[in-house]
Amino acid sequence: MTVALDPSHGRTRLVRWLGAGALAVAGVAVMSGLAVMLPGLSQEQKDTVDLFAFPLSSVGAGLILMLAACTRRGERRSWLLLGSGVLSWGVGEVIDEFYWAVGREIPYPGYSDIFYLGGYVLLAVGVWLLPRLRLGKYERTRSLLDAAVGVVAIAVVTWITYLDQFVVFDPEVSLAENWVNLLYPAGDLILLLAIMVLAFCRTERRFAIELTVLAGALAVNALADVLYFGFTSSDTYAANMWIDGMWLLGYGLFAAAAWLLLLPPSRAPARDTLHRRRVLAAYAPVLALLLVILISDSAEHRYLTLALVTILVLIAARQWMATREVKEITEGQRDAMLASVSHEMRTPLTAVQGYAQLLSTGWREFPDDEREEMIRVVRDEAVHLGRIVTDIIDLSRGRTSAVRLDRGPQSVEELVGLAVRALPADAQKRISVEVGRQLVVDADPHRLRQILSNLLTNAVRYGRDRVLLTAQVAGRSVVFQVHDDGDGVPKRFETAIWQRFERGAHAHDPAVRGLGVGLPMARAMVEAHGGSIHYCQSRLLGGACFQFTIPAPQSPAGPTATRPRRLQPTPAR
Repeated sequence: MTVALDPSHGRTRLVRWLGAGALAVAGVAVMSGLAVMLPGLSQEQKDTVDLFAFPLSSVGAGLILMLAACTRRGERRSWLLLGSGVLSWGVGEVIDEFYWAVGREIPYPGYSDIFYLGGYVLLAVGVWLLPRLRLGKYERTRSLLDAAVGVVAIAVVTWITYLDQFVVFDPEVSLAENWVNLLYPAGDLILLLAIMVLAFCRTERRFAIELTVLAGALAVNALADVLYFGFTSSDTYAANMWIDGMWLLGYGLFAAAAWLLLLPPSRAPARDTLHRRRVLAAYAPVLALLLVILISDSAEHRYLTLALVTILVLIAARQWMATREVKEITEGQRDAMLASVSHEMRTPLTAVQGYAQLLSTGWREFPDDEREEMIRVVRDEAVHLGRIVTDIIDLSRGRTSAVRLDRGPQSVEELVGLAVRALPADAQKRISVEVGRQLVVDADPHRLRQILSNLLTNAVRYGRDRVLLTAQVAGRSVVFQVHDDGDGVPKRFETAIWQRFERGAHAHDPAVRGLGVGLPMARAMVEAHGGSIHYCQSRLLGGACFQFTIPAPQSPAGPTATRPRRLQPTPAR
């Protein structure tokens, strides 16, 4: 009998063994760290604990972290580098403890410093390569600005409290020792910046707690380094060996991160806490900087800091109010758009509904040619309605330049008649049309009808009793003009009305409905044809006049100038 081997079973056993090893290393590191930090052991006993606990905890955490990294496909490279950084520190610990065990003085700088300093670099690169979700343009810019604030604050705080004491050139020691004295504080600064990178790291999973534990491990080690250099500079390190316990706790956290890395990743979607983490990571160092300046000995510094804090609070309050205002304006525009979109599409819907009702109630009363004409109008208006919806979506996304055209020679008289007849019957009665005989344009018929429909709808909406549509030849183009007898467009809104969702003087008038997309779409479609559109005061009716040009078909003779003739549109039945 053949027994099928399940390769996943062996992998599961390996993960379990690695998890047990990670917990064992974490337990040894934490217990040893607490033993060193808490009273109860003699100095000799603490030295013995350090001798065995440091190599075991550091090397064990590094190896377990590297092995655990192999279980994560998309994150393998970054976690391998992180484990290599911890292992590099572990090699340095082994070298130092060897010198300590044989009773020899630890050389400085020595081989262990190479591994310690290399560990900083490996950890920083590993953190930087951690996978993260891509951010949008504005969110990425905000994150970079917040990170810049945090980096500047961290740099100033570490300089005031720490770096300025060590970044000095000592002529009594070797050049190598001076460089090592400089590189260790720089490594701690790199660890602090790596913590900020982790705070700005957005993951796909909700419970990416291994990153939090990793950040804690880096923070504990950086803090222990800062305290160590402070105590060694004052020759008080021997009386404060509890700092060794902090390093051991840091290694324990690295081992805990490895154990968490071995757990199956959660399938739950990510919960967006990036904003809170970004604010905390970026502006906590700013508060620390202010605190450092406040407790300084200079009274002038304290007064300047208080003034700066007051200004920052006022700026923050102002930004909060501005954010609230933008939110309310955005919500108001959204509500207005949703309330008005039905009115923007009323024209084609009215035609479809009217003809559909006529056909459903009196199909046999109409001759075949009239029925076919009504069906054609319904079909064309349905297509027209679909184009309006598409254009509104494109306009809302800022894609007005992506208007697609299906151009060809078109009869102006026919298109004008179709555009007018698509309006409600009461609106048609107010419209007069004057077009030249046999005028032809090189245009997309649906787009040109939409342009005319938008302008006529606006003229009917904002005019009083009369609307006039004219079309005549001017050079190699046909000039269309739509006049009304309303109040016109106030001077201050003549430019603004061409912006999307802008309703000019009627923006806050609930009695005048409109979406504010008719004119922007009309301009986009006119310019797509190679024409131009502008507003002027009507000399014929005294209200508004919107004039646009559409190229005529290119022919050797060019477009023929004809006398305008008045058309009276027939209302829909």
